[in-house]
Amino acid sequence: MHRRLLLGIDVSTTSSSDANASVIDSPADAPSPDLGSPMADDAMEKPGVQQVQPPAFTILPTTAITTEDCMDTTGEPPHPICPAGNSAPHIVKPRTSVLSDRLTKASSYMPTTTQHKVGTIVKVTPDGAVTKVILKVGSVSEKPSNNDEIYVTYVGRLAGSAEVFDFVDNVDTPFTFRLGLGKVIRGWDEGVKTMTKGEQARFTIAPEYGYGAHGAGPKVPPNSTLEFDVTLLGWKSVTSLTDDGKVTMTMIKTDASAWQTPKDGWEVRINYTGRVKGLHAHFEKAENAIFEIGADASTMPPFLSSAIKTFKRGEIGRITIHPGHAFGPSGDASRDIPPHAVIEYTYELLDWHEVEKLDGDKITKTTIKHGVGLQRPKHRCAVRVNIRGTAVPSQSCVTSIVDSWYVLGSGGLPEAVELALEKMKKGESATIKAPGDYGYGNTKTKELGIAPGERLEFEATLHEWNEKKKSEDMSQTEKFEAAEDCRVSGNELFRDGKWRSAARQYDQIVNYFQNDTDATAEEKTRADALLLSAYLNLIACHLKLKHPQPFKLLEIANQAIAIKPASAKALYRRAQVHCTAQEFEKALHDIRAALKLEPKDPALRAEYIKITERLKAYRKGQKQLFQKMFGVVKIGGA
Repeated sequence: MHRRLLLGIDVSTTSSSDANASVIDSPADAPSPDLGSPMADDAMEKPGVQQVQPPAFTILPTTAITTEDCMDTTGEPPHPICPAGNSAPHIVKPRTSVLSDRLTKASSYMPTTTQHKVGTIVKVTPDGAVTKVILKVGSVSEKPSNNDEIYVTYVGRLAGSAEVFDFVDNVDTPFTFRLGLGKVIRGWDEGVKTMTKGEQARFTIAPEYGYGAHGAGPKVPPNSTLEFDVTLLGWKSVTSLTDDGKVTMTMIKTDASAWQTPKDGWEVRINYTGRVKGLHAHFEKAENAIFEIGADASTMPPFLSSAIKTFKRGEIGRITIHPGHAFGPSGDASRDIPPHAVIEYTYELLDWHEVEKLDGDKITKTTIKHGVGLQRPKHRCAVRVNIRGTAVPSQSCVTSIVDSWYVLGSGGLPEAVELALEKMKKGESATIKAPGDYGYGNTKTKELGIAPGERLEFEATLHEWNEKKKSEDMSQTEKFEAAEDCRVSGNELFRDGKWRSAARQYDQIVNYFQNDTDATAEEKTRADALLLSAYLNLIACHLKLKHPQPFKLLEIANQAIAIKPASAKALYRRAQVHCTAQEFEKALHDIRAALKLEPKDPALRAEYIKITERLKAYRKGQKQLFQKMFGVVKIGGA
């Protein structure tokens, strides 16, 4: 009998009314209310099933009987689990775009440890209209979800009858359907979602969850209670990438042991193939192709960015694209794609490179080889590195450093490299791309012959570094020595046009002394002198850059004036800051105060003239603006 072949037991000896069986409620969710007809399901490619084993990589079936294979045109009911128009209403809401579900599962899934025993009776639906008896416990605890592609073998009978009216018992050509989409009778959709991989169960299904008052041909009379012995062989995760359900993703090979997935902006290395569904020949194929997730969609295969973010290394997925999202009614004759063709792309994620944007997205750091540990070097640490740099597009070599030590922030390395090294781990290798002004400063840029507008690309490896003392662990003497080094380095960097690097040196001085509460009166006086110089030089650095931040600079200027209210240079810097915010009245007030302190200073006098002229121009512009807004007011008649 097919029953024995399928289950390996004499099913006539097992009854759902066994007095020793325990009864529990199923935790399965109730179906969602329908918001329209279930999505039409094209005939799936017939995948072949392997016997259920839970290896690290799960390769899912490649050959199967689908719900469409079950339909015939003879008027005779096909496989009775396929609704054929005369089945009971099956109201299911199709699953829409839920890409984040799979990503969440990958990072936070924790399978339940509950295992039911053989003979346990499970109440599948709250009303008890669908129940199951467990005949064999599954090998894993995870259960399928709505929209997954299910692979089963089964035997169907009328309840209380030994006569089999339908079966599929070949594990090499199992029956397959999409769970929760109304492709099978409702009792199956409700019941199969409670099963685990490898589980064998007997379902008893009341008429309202089966074929209802109409029945299904001569083999299934109206209002029949059904009994199915079902073995869940496995399933594929199917995700809709569009709200209309016309672009779906089916995972073919998964890695249950992995968890990390690539993110927006990262580079992925993939193999991919594009073909018309049902045809073996491909119209597009590439190996070891590299793409940036989230880049211009026209530069990459369709829906790659949406799909690949849910993949783990080594996983393979298939994207099925209906004509409305592919080549439409015209097709593409140049690639032998017929009109109204359904397209399939198979993607295999080989690897990825983490990409990090630094300093307002101006610098791109791409990890080529991962480092070890969690620690990273800090500003002013001594690092041992290999660096090779190239100017683009000239491809001239501008840097070649092998196994050498440098102090981060000292200016010995290109600015972009220093910023990237502070984001790297021990042993990490990365490529670094940056504009030309994140390189060497004015002097060395000319020496190296780097043309204006050229970009810089570096290959960097961080071997090791020496930790520097934290500020809170340093003695006062050590702080003053370190601050003096920062001041000297900052001034040299400023003179060479490396204003960002110089600003970081002055920032370090502020970090040493800004919140120092243990200093003696003499030490505080000395620290205030260093802080005043650092504050004023910080403002000078930021004013040299293209996009100063007036509110931040105003705060720095006020801190400088708080240290020495009668500082002409501090008032001069604050006047410059007010000008960047178009606060010319305030700027004029500060520059006048500075001139009172040092009336013969030529820089102050020049700034006074400049501010006065800008204030006049500003007032004139405001007057013209108001005239345009309100017009010229005339008094009296025309």
